[in-house]
Amino acid sequence: MYNLELERAVAFIEESKLEDGAKVALQLPDGLVAHSGTIIAELSSHFPQLRFIVIANTVYGACCIDDAAAVALNASVLIHFGHSELVPSSMLLLPVLYVRVTIAVDVPAIVQAISAFFPSDKPLALLSTAQYLSALADIHAALPWTTVPRTPGLSAGEMLGCTVPPIPDGNVLVVCDGRFHLEAIGIAYPDATLYRFDPFNHKIYREEFESGGLAPRVEMVERLRGRPLGKVGLLHGTLGRQGSLPLQRKLVNLIHRKGGEAVVVAMSLTDVDRVQGIAQGLDLIVLLSCPRLAIDWGSQFESVGVPVLTNMEFAALVDEGAWAEFSGKGYPLKNYSKKCNFGSAW
Repeated sequence: MYNLELERAVAFIEESKLEDGAKVALQLPDGLVAHSGTIIAELSSHFPQLRFIVIANTVYGACCIDDAAAVALNASVLIHFGHSELVPSSMLLLPVLYVRVTIAVDVPAIVQAISAFFPSDKPLALLSTAQYLSALADIHAALPWTTVPRTPGLSAGEMLGCTVPPIPDGNVLVVCDGRFHLEAIGIAYPDATLYRFDPFNHKIYREEFESGGLAPRVEMVERLRGRPLGKVGLLHGTLGRQGSLPLQRKLVNLIHRKGGEAVVVAMSLTDVDRVQGIAQGLDLIVLLSCPRLAIDWGSQFESVGVPVLTNMEFAALVDEGAWAEFSGKGYPLKNYSKKCNFGSAW
Protein backbone atom coordinates (compact mmCIF):
# COMPACT_ATOMS: atom_id res chain seq x y z
CA MET A 1 0.00 0.00 0.00
CA TYR A 2 2.71 2.47 1.00
CA ASN A 3 5.55 3.16 -1.42
CA LEU A 4 8.43 3.88 0.94
CA GLU A 5 10.79 4.49 -2.01
CA LEU A 6 13.62 2.70 -0.24
CA GLU A 7 15.58 2.61 -3.49
CA ARG A 8 15.89 6.39 -3.20
CA ALA A 9 17.07 6.03 0.39
CA VAL A 10 19.68 3.48 -0.69
CA ALA A 11 20.92 5.76 -3.49
CA PHE A 12 21.04 8.75 -1.11
CA ILE A 13 23.14 6.84 1.43
CA GLU A 14 25.47 5.57 -1.27
CA GLU A 15 25.98 9.09 -2.63
CA SER A 16 26.68 10.37 0.89
CA LYS A 17 29.80 8.13 1.10
CA LEU A 18 29.51 7.65 4.85
CA GLU A 19 32.30 6.20 6.95
CA ASP A 20 31.87 2.85 8.70
CA GLY A 21 29.91 3.29 11.92
CA ALA A 22 28.25 6.51 10.79
CA LYS A 23 24.68 7.15 11.95
CA VAL A 24 21.71 7.56 9.63
CA ALA A 25 18.72 9.22 11.32
CA LEU A 26 15.22 8.26 10.21
CA GLN A 27 12.23 10.46 11.00
CA LEU A 28 8.68 9.22 10.45
CA PRO A 29 5.25 10.64 11.31
CA ASP A 30 3.22 8.72 13.87
CA GLY A 31 1.29 6.82 11.22
CA LEU A 32 4.48 5.41 9.70
CA VAL A 33 6.55 4.65 12.81
CA ALA A 34 5.26 1.07 12.71
CA HIS A 35 7.18 0.64 9.44
CA SER A 36 10.51 1.71 10.94
CA GLY A 37 11.57 -1.90 11.61
CA THR A 38 10.98 -2.82 7.97
CA ILE A 39 12.88 0.23 6.79
CA ILE A 40 15.86 -0.41 9.05
CA ALA A 41 15.99 -4.09 8.08
CA GLU A 42 16.06 -3.25 4.37
CA LEU A 43 18.62 -0.45 4.69
CA SER A 44 20.82 -2.51 7.00
CA SER A 45 20.93 -5.28 4.40
CA HIS A 46 22.55 -2.78 2.03
CA PHE A 47 24.69 -0.99 4.62
CA PRO A 48 25.57 -3.35 7.50
CA GLN A 49 28.47 -1.07 8.42
CA LEU A 50 26.14 1.85 9.30
CA ARG A 51 23.98 2.54 12.35
CA PHE A 52 20.32 3.49 11.91
CA ILE A 53 18.40 5.45 14.54
CA VAL A 54 14.75 6.51 14.60
CA ILE A 55 13.66 9.96 15.77
CA ALA A 56 10.23 9.12 17.17
CA ASN A 57 9.17 12.56 18.39
CA THR A 58 5.68 13.58 17.28
CA VAL A 59 5.56 14.77 13.67
CA TYR A 60 2.55 16.86 12.68
CA GLY A 61 3.83 17.74 9.22
CA ALA A 62 6.88 18.51 7.12
CA CYS A 63 7.44 21.61 9.25
CA CYS A 64 8.43 19.26 12.08
CA ILE A 65 11.55 17.99 10.32
CA ASP A 66 14.06 17.71 13.16
CA ASP A 67 17.52 18.21 11.74
CA ALA A 68 18.63 19.66 15.09
CA ALA A 69 17.76 16.39 16.86
CA ALA A 70 19.60 14.43 14.17
CA VAL A 71 22.72 16.54 14.71
CA ALA A 72 22.38 16.17 18.49
CA LEU A 73 22.37 12.40 17.96
CA ASN A 74 25.57 12.76 15.92
CA ALA A 75 23.88 11.55 12.74
CA SER A 76 25.62 12.19 9.44
CA VAL A 77 22.43 12.32 7.34
CA LEU A 78 18.67 12.41 7.91
CA ILE A 79 15.92 10.69 5.93
CA HIS A 80 12.48 12.20 6.55
CA PHE A 81 9.53 10.03 5.50
CA GLY A 82 5.98 11.10 4.80
CA HIS A 83 6.22 14.67 3.52
CA SER A 84 7.36 16.87 0.66
CA GLU A 85 10.45 19.07 0.89
CA LEU A 86 8.82 21.94 2.73
CA VAL A 87 12.00 23.28 4.33
CA PRO A 88 14.74 23.31 1.65
CA SER A 89 17.66 21.00 2.36
CA SER A 90 20.02 23.95 1.89
CA MET A 91 18.59 25.50 5.08
CA LEU A 92 19.12 22.41 7.22
CA LEU A 93 22.05 21.42 9.43
CA LEU A 94 22.95 18.18 7.64
CA PRO A 95 22.20 16.42 4.34
CA VAL A 96 18.52 15.44 4.21
CA LEU A 97 16.42 13.26 1.93
CA TYR A 98 12.65 13.76 1.88
CA VAL A 99 10.66 10.65 0.97
CA ARG A 100 7.05 11.57 0.27
CA VAL A 101 5.74 8.01 0.80
CA THR A 102 3.09 7.80 -1.89
CA ILE A 103 -0.04 5.70 -1.64
CA ALA A 104 -1.23 3.97 -4.79
CA VAL A 105 -4.73 4.95 -5.88
CA ASP A 106 -7.00 3.66 -8.62
CA VAL A 107 -6.80 6.58 -11.06
CA PRO A 108 -9.33 5.11 -13.54
CA ALA A 109 -11.82 4.76 -10.68
CA ILE A 110 -11.32 8.41 -9.70
CA VAL A 111 -11.67 9.54 -13.32
CA GLN A 112 -14.85 7.51 -13.70
CA ALA A 113 -16.31 8.91 -10.47
CA ILE A 114 -15.50 12.49 -11.45
CA SER A 115 -16.95 12.06 -14.94
CA ALA A 116 -20.18 10.66 -13.52
CA PHE A 117 -20.56 13.19 -10.71
CA PHE A 118 -19.27 16.56 -11.94
CA PRO A 119 -20.40 18.50 -15.04
CA SER A 120 -17.50 19.24 -17.39
CA ASP A 121 -18.82 22.75 -18.11
CA LYS A 122 -18.18 23.89 -14.52
CA PRO A 123 -14.66 24.42 -13.12
CA LEU A 124 -13.31 21.67 -10.89
CA ALA A 125 -10.09 22.21 -8.91
CA LEU A 126 -8.13 19.13 -7.86
CA LEU A 127 -6.09 19.08 -4.65
CA SER A 128 -4.52 16.43 -2.44
CA THR A 129 -2.09 15.79 0.36
CA ALA A 130 1.49 14.76 -0.43
CA GLN A 131 0.71 11.03 -0.50
CA TYR A 132 -1.64 11.29 -3.49
CA LEU A 133 -0.02 14.04 -5.57
CA SER A 134 1.26 11.66 -8.23
CA ALA A 135 -2.34 10.78 -9.13
CA LEU A 136 -3.43 14.38 -9.78
CA ALA A 137 -1.40 14.77 -12.97
CA ASP A 138 -2.90 11.56 -14.37
CA ILE A 139 -6.42 12.64 -13.44
CA HIS A 140 -5.91 16.05 -15.04
CA ALA A 141 -4.48 14.45 -18.20
CA ALA A 142 -7.61 12.31 -18.51
CA LEU A 143 -9.92 15.22 -17.65
CA PRO A 144 -8.28 18.36 -19.11
CA TRP A 145 -11.25 20.53 -18.11
CA THR A 146 -10.11 20.23 -14.50
CA THR A 147 -7.50 22.52 -12.92
CA VAL A 148 -4.66 21.78 -10.51
CA PRO A 149 -3.93 24.96 -8.46
CA ARG A 150 -0.45 25.57 -7.12
CA THR A 151 1.08 27.49 -4.25
CA PRO A 152 4.55 28.90 -5.10
CA GLY A 153 7.10 26.63 -3.45
CA LEU A 154 4.82 23.59 -3.27
CA SER A 155 3.93 20.93 -5.83
CA ALA A 156 0.95 21.40 -8.15
CA GLY A 157 -2.23 20.49 -6.28
CA GLU A 158 -0.47 20.20 -2.93
CA MET A 159 -2.14 21.61 0.14
CA LEU A 160 -1.09 21.80 3.76
CA GLY A 161 -3.03 22.38 6.93
CA CYS A 162 -1.59 25.91 6.97
CA THR A 163 -1.34 26.65 3.23
CA VAL A 164 -4.00 26.55 0.52
CA PRO A 165 -3.34 27.51 -3.13
CA PRO A 166 -5.52 30.04 -4.97
CA ILE A 167 -8.76 28.27 -5.89
CA PRO A 168 -11.00 29.46 -8.75
CA ASP A 169 -14.75 29.67 -8.32
CA GLY A 170 -16.48 26.34 -8.78
CA ASN A 171 -16.16 22.91 -7.26
CA VAL A 172 -13.14 21.62 -5.34
CA LEU A 173 -12.31 17.92 -5.07
CA VAL A 174 -9.67 16.81 -2.58
CA VAL A 175 -8.14 13.34 -2.72
CA CYS A 176 -7.30 12.58 0.91
CA ASP A 177 -8.23 10.42 3.88
CA GLY A 178 -8.44 12.93 6.74
CA ARG A 179 -10.14 16.15 7.87
CA PHE A 180 -7.33 18.47 8.93
CA HIS A 181 -6.36 19.54 5.40
CA LEU A 182 -9.98 19.79 4.29
CA GLU A 183 -10.62 22.22 7.12
CA ALA A 184 -7.90 24.47 5.72
CA ILE A 185 -9.93 24.92 2.52
CA GLY A 186 -13.05 25.65 4.56
CA ILE A 187 -11.09 28.32 6.45
CA ALA A 188 -9.51 29.97 3.41
CA TYR A 189 -12.44 29.59 1.02
CA PRO A 190 -15.68 29.38 3.01
CA ASP A 191 -17.80 29.73 -0.14
CA ALA A 192 -16.08 26.88 -1.99
CA THR A 193 -18.21 23.87 -2.89
CA LEU A 194 -15.99 21.22 -1.38
CA TYR A 195 -15.91 17.49 -2.03
CA ARG A 196 -13.62 14.70 -0.86
CA PHE A 197 -12.72 11.57 -2.77
CA ASP A 198 -11.93 8.72 -0.40
CA PRO A 199 -9.16 6.70 -2.09
CA PHE A 200 -10.03 3.61 -0.08
CA ASN A 201 -13.74 3.18 -0.80
CA HIS A 202 -13.83 5.22 -4.06
CA LYS A 203 -16.73 7.36 -2.84
CA ILE A 204 -17.22 11.11 -3.18
CA TYR A 205 -18.42 13.02 -0.11
CA ARG A 206 -19.78 16.54 0.15
CA GLU A 207 -17.89 18.35 2.92
CA GLU A 208 -19.16 21.36 4.83
CA PHE A 209 -17.54 23.46 7.55
CA GLU A 210 -18.77 26.11 9.92
CA SER A 211 -16.58 29.13 9.17
CA GLY A 212 -18.39 31.56 11.47
CA GLY A 213 -15.94 30.79 14.23
CA LEU A 214 -13.29 32.87 12.47
CA ALA A 215 -15.27 36.11 12.71
CA PRO A 216 -14.17 36.75 16.32
CA ARG A 217 -10.53 36.54 15.24
CA VAL A 218 -11.02 39.19 12.55
CA GLU A 219 -12.92 41.32 15.07
CA MET A 220 -10.10 40.91 17.59
CA VAL A 221 -7.52 42.18 15.10
CA GLU A 222 -9.79 45.08 14.16
CA ARG A 223 -10.14 46.11 17.83
CA LEU A 224 -6.36 46.08 18.23
CA ARG A 225 -5.64 48.16 15.13
CA GLY A 226 -4.42 51.66 15.93
CA ARG A 227 -3.48 50.84 19.52
CA PRO A 228 0.13 51.04 20.70
CA LEU A 229 1.81 47.65 20.38
CA GLY A 230 3.43 47.77 23.80
CA LYS A 231 5.44 44.68 24.72
CA VAL A 232 4.96 41.90 22.15
CA GLY A 233 5.91 38.31 22.91
CA LEU A 234 7.08 36.36 19.85
CA LEU A 235 6.64 32.64 20.56
CA HIS A 236 9.16 30.96 18.29
CA GLY A 237 8.14 27.34 17.71
CA THR A 238 11.12 25.01 18.07
CA LEU A 239 9.25 21.82 17.18
CA GLY A 240 11.29 20.90 14.15
CA ARG A 241 11.28 23.88 11.79
CA GLN A 242 7.88 25.34 12.63
CA GLY A 243 9.49 28.62 13.56
CA SER A 244 11.21 30.84 11.00
CA LEU A 245 14.28 32.79 12.08
CA PRO A 246 14.10 35.19 9.08
CA LEU A 247 10.46 35.92 9.92
CA GLN A 248 11.33 36.34 13.59
CA ARG A 249 14.02 38.90 12.74
CA LYS A 250 11.64 40.69 10.38
CA LEU A 251 8.95 40.94 13.05
CA VAL A 252 11.39 42.12 15.71
CA ASN A 253 12.49 44.96 13.43
CA LEU A 254 8.88 45.73 12.51
CA ILE A 255 7.80 45.89 16.15
CA HIS A 256 10.65 48.27 16.94
CA ARG A 257 9.74 50.50 13.98
CA LYS A 258 6.16 50.63 15.24
CA GLY A 259 7.35 51.77 18.67
CA GLY A 260 6.87 48.46 20.45
CA GLU A 261 9.16 46.15 22.38
CA ALA A 262 9.79 42.58 21.23
CA VAL A 263 10.39 39.66 23.58
CA VAL A 264 11.35 36.37 21.89
CA VAL A 265 10.42 33.14 23.67
CA ALA A 266 11.41 29.71 22.30
CA MET A 267 8.76 27.05 22.85
CA SER A 268 8.61 23.49 21.50
CA LEU A 269 4.99 22.61 22.24
CA THR A 270 2.54 25.49 22.30
CA ASP A 271 -0.41 24.96 24.61
CA VAL A 272 -2.54 27.21 26.78
CA ASP A 273 -0.73 26.49 30.06
CA ARG A 274 2.71 27.21 28.61
CA VAL A 275 1.55 30.38 26.88
CA GLN A 276 -0.19 31.55 30.04
CA GLY A 277 3.03 31.01 31.94
CA ILE A 278 4.92 33.61 29.90
CA ALA A 279 2.06 36.08 29.33
CA GLN A 280 2.61 38.20 32.44
CA GLY A 281 3.88 41.64 31.49
CA LEU A 282 3.09 41.21 27.79
CA ASP A 283 0.47 43.19 25.87
CA LEU A 284 0.28 40.87 22.88
CA ILE A 285 1.52 37.41 21.86
CA VAL A 286 2.32 36.31 18.30
CA LEU A 287 2.75 32.61 17.49
CA LEU A 288 5.67 31.90 15.17
CA SER A 289 4.67 28.27 14.82
CA CYS A 290 1.67 26.48 13.35
CA PRO A 291 -1.07 29.09 12.74
CA ARG A 292 -3.75 26.43 13.15
CA LEU A 293 -3.00 26.39 16.90
CA ALA A 294 -4.51 29.84 17.31
CA ILE A 295 -7.17 29.32 14.65
CA ASP A 296 -8.43 25.95 15.89
CA TRP A 297 -8.01 26.55 19.62
CA GLY A 298 -8.48 30.32 19.77
CA SER A 299 -11.28 30.19 22.33
CA GLN A 300 -9.02 28.30 24.74
CA PHE A 301 -6.27 30.90 24.39
CA GLU A 302 -8.70 33.56 25.65
CA SER A 303 -7.84 32.43 29.18
CA VAL A 304 -4.25 33.62 28.63
CA GLY A 305 -5.38 37.17 29.36
CA VAL A 306 -3.73 38.88 26.37
CA PRO A 307 -4.51 38.55 22.64
CA VAL A 308 -2.77 35.58 20.97
CA LEU A 309 -2.32 36.14 17.22
CA THR A 310 -0.90 34.20 14.30
CA ASN A 311 1.85 35.85 12.28
CA MET A 312 -0.71 36.53 9.52
CA GLU A 313 -3.02 38.24 11.99
CA PHE A 314 -0.15 40.35 13.27
CA ALA A 315 0.63 41.44 9.71
CA ALA A 316 -3.00 42.52 9.34
CA LEU A 317 -2.69 44.41 12.61
CA VAL A 318 0.23 46.59 11.52
CA ASP A 319 -0.04 46.77 7.72
CA GLU A 320 -2.84 48.22 5.59
CA GLY A 321 -2.20 45.92 2.63
CA ALA A 322 -2.32 42.86 4.83
CA TRP A 323 -5.45 44.11 6.58
CA ALA A 324 -7.25 44.59 3.25
CA GLU A 325 -6.63 40.94 2.38
CA PHE A 326 -7.25 39.60 5.86
CA SER A 327 -10.57 41.40 6.33
CA GLY A 328 -11.96 40.18 3.01
CA LYS A 329 -13.88 37.01 2.31
CA GLY A 330 -12.21 33.97 3.84
CA TYR A 331 -9.15 33.69 6.04
CA PRO A 332 -5.90 33.64 4.01
CA LEU A 333 -3.73 30.59 4.69
CA LYS A 334 -0.34 31.18 3.05
CA ASN A 335 2.04 30.10 5.76
CA TYR A 336 4.48 28.30 3.46
CA SER A 337 3.99 30.17 0.20
CA LYS A 338 7.33 31.38 -1.18
CA LYS A 339 5.55 34.39 -2.65
CA CYS A 340 3.39 35.38 0.27
CA ASN A 341 2.84 39.09 -0.43
CA PHE A 342 0.95 39.69 2.78
CA GLY A 343 1.20 43.44 2.48
CA SER A 344 4.46 45.35 2.70
CA ALA A 345 4.95 43.94 6.19
CA TRP A 346 5.76 40.61 4.61
